[in-house]
Amino acid sequence: MENILTLTKKRHNKTHVLKNANLSYCQLLQYLDFLLERGLLNLEDDNIGTSYRTTSKGLVFLNKINELHNILKPEIDAIGNKLAQIKEFSNC
Repeated sequence: MENILTLTKKRHNKTHVLKNANLSYCQLLQYLDFLLERGLLNLEDDNIGTSYRTTSKGLVFLNKINELHNILKPEIDAIGNKLAQIKEFSNC
């Protein structure tokens, strides 16, 4: 979801999102429906075609995700360091 909302900060069509979000077509459709139903994403139709754009509510959601990333970063880094130590120890 984060990738889709980040990609659609600027208006993009479904094909562009599919190529850049690293999802299957089926997964993309499910995520797009989920985001549209919750008002995090807008579907825009005009003479250019159909495209998607992150809503202001979606931008707030992305900001909250970034805040969580920042809060959890020290713990995630610590886990990564522990895993590296375990891997190094097991290579003896």
